[in-house]
Amino acid sequence: MDGTRVLSREGIERARTSHADGPDAVLPLHTHMALGFMLSTPKEKMGPNPRAFGHGGMGGSMAFADPEARLGFGYTMNEMHVGLWLIDPRAAALIEAVYASL
Repeated sequence: MDGTRVLSREGIERARTSHADGPDAVLPLHTHMALGFMLSTPKEKMGPNPRAFGHGGMGGSMAFADPEARLGFGYTMNEMHVGLWLIDPRAAALIEAVYASL
């Protein structure tokens, strides 16, 4: 590591401070939102750390940061799926495998 930081410690805390948690006004799902980032919900988690933050994308892509684990995760796929979830089941399986390997 060369010591380069993208966000300050204070910026990270602001990025993962909860601002909305409950039924989404657009999606027919429970969402937990910070400042531009999604946070884990009881049903859909970005790994074991409840303070990880990131965002899912169209068709199943997913990216998040877990500063405590010093982990960044990004997933893009070759085949888009459409479903009612925030974290695609394929990404969820990869997240589980990544944490199991630490």
